[in-house]
Amino acid sequence: MSIIDGSRRRPRVVACAFIAGISSALFNTLVITTIQRRVPPESLSRVMSYVTFGAYSVGPIGLAIAGPIAEATSIAVVLGAGVTCQLIVNSIVLAVRSVRTFRS
Repeated sequence: MSIIDGSRRRPRVVACAFIAGISSALFNTLVITTIQRRVPPESLSRVMSYVTFGAYSVGPIGLAIAGPIAEATSIAVVLGAGVTCQLIVNSIVLAVRSVRTFRS
């Protein structure tokens, strides 16, 4: 059974995916702009390679872990755990004053 099965869940999933897409685009724009402004030009390619590696290397690991967990429990448990982790980690990062007051 797919997460978007049923007419009740579909609008909620579509709305959340839309919000996630906008948030991701905004976040990536701000991060890349800040990196380009703060990192010296001679180090920019190396820093961007580390940022890209860190951003994309973890995805397959998460997918490899999420599949068996969803099979053992449910998709709702995996999605709930993902949302909870995101909220906790982002709250911790935003609790740091220097992050909240950072200006690129």
